[in-house]
Amino acid sequence: MSGLSGVGPVLSCELSVGRESQNVVYVRHLGADCSALEREQQAVASQDLLRALKDGQGVDLQGVLVTGDLSLDAVPVASDEQMRKLPVAVRDWIARQGTQDIRLVRGGIAIRDSTVRGSITHRSKQGYLLIEGPVTMAGTRFEGFQDWSRVIFLGPVDWSGAEFAREGFFVQDRFWHDATFDRTTFSGRSRFHRAHFQEAVSFREATFNGLAELLEVTFQGPARFAGARFTQGSGFSGSHFHSVADFSRSLFEREVYFMFTVFEQPALFRGAGFRSVNSYADAEFNGTGDFSTAVFEQAPEFMRTKFKGERLLPSSGSASWPVYLPVYLVAAVAVIFTLLILKQTYRSRSPSSRNG
Repeated sequence: MSGLSGVGPVLSCELSVGRESQNVVYVRHLGADCSALEREQQAVASQDLLRALKDGQGVDLQGVLVTGDLSLDAVPVASDEQMRKLPVAVRDWIARQGTQDIRLVRGGIAIRDSTVRGSITHRSKQGYLLIEGPVTMAGTRFEGFQDWSRVIFLGPVDWSGAEFAREGFFVQDRFWHDATFDRTTFSGRSRFHRAHFQEAVSFREATFNGLAELLEVTFQGPARFAGARFTQGSGFSGSHFHSVADFSRSLFEREVYFMFTVFEQPALFRGAGFRSVNSYADAEFNGTGDFSTAVFEQAPEFMRTKFKGERLLPSSGSASWPVYLPVYLVAAVAVIFTLLILKQTYRSRSPSSRNG
């Protein structure tokens, strides 16, 4: 592989990258017709990506294999001049955090339809990593631990169709534009603790196969979880939904907690399935709480829950109806079966039956 200023030798499987400025963006595109061996031969080393980011370049990868661990803590700290060029709202927010440790990625980062074998981490406990451009990880499989905590995303974020084979952490992140995680698979634990979504965020048809922690998250724009699946425990406790929260057709196979959660606008749980504990204790529904066609295998817990808007529950307000309906059916069948047995027993003992 050649240096950062080029894309290496052109092989039969490689796509043309056009005339994109190589001194601004580090580009590597491989086509769908590449064999596994060819991808191995043209693998991108994480250290090359780090060198590009340190040099102020963006990253644009497609269909490639990325090897090695990438520590984003090694990205240089932003200069005073670079900080002055940031939007006023961003500078003001950073000032309120009381930290001078702001590392800067000047361009965007795109790793599409690729495989990342190593870990990508940002582990600063006090500072932040600021990414000026868009971040696109659509269709990429991340085989190593991913820790994108304390990252400020100034551009839109797209992780749609991505797969996290291990943990995926986004703790205390700040998303200034739309964030998309549609059809994303989190195979391990996922954490969005104290993240802030300034615009819309979408997890439609996402799959959470590990513990899903969305605790104390701020959702300023619409939050879309329609069709999402949570196979392990999940928590939204302490979160604040300022706009519509859409959990329509979502499936919660284990415990889910919305304790102390605030819904300012409609909270839609139409068609959602709850197979275990689902608690809304001390939550506030200031808009409509729509559970009208939800199915509960265990009755929802509404202890000290405040409903200022309309509450729509299954079967004319009976939240436990879907839970106890199977019991009624079983009981009814048992009664009918018992009556049939008694009737048959009575007939067998009657004189007419003995004389017949």
